[in-house]
Amino acid sequence: MPIGAITLGDVAGFKPSAPLFNINMEFDGDSAYPTGGSVDFMADVKDTIQSEMASMPDANVRGRIELSGLSIIGFECGQYVPWYDEANDKLFVRDGGHATWQEVPNGTNLSGTKFKLTIACY
Repeated sequence: MPIGAITLGDVAGFKPSAPLFNINMEFDGDSAYPTGGSVDFMADVKDTIQSEMASMPDANVRGRIELSGLSIIGFECGQYVPWYDEANDKLFVRDGGHATWQEVPNGTNLSGTKFKLTIACY
């Protein structure tokens, strides 16, 4: 099962600092993590952001984020370290609880882990 529903941080207080935008978000991990990463991560993020921003009163903000150059900074993710592969639009998860920081094994249940990220994009 893919990652849980993505929720954004304080969108009402969102202020662009073009050309770079930073957006806080969170979601539950995969219930069965797929080796090679969770697919279509940027598509899910973009859909969520576009939906949230459509209701913003400032026309200069609505629809301005293209999500190019997407990078993520994970915080409060337990022992896990998320990283994003932009070329293949996949979210990978490494296990920071092991010295090798390897990708978590196929089928690992991460649904009990709330991933909190800051997305940097332009």
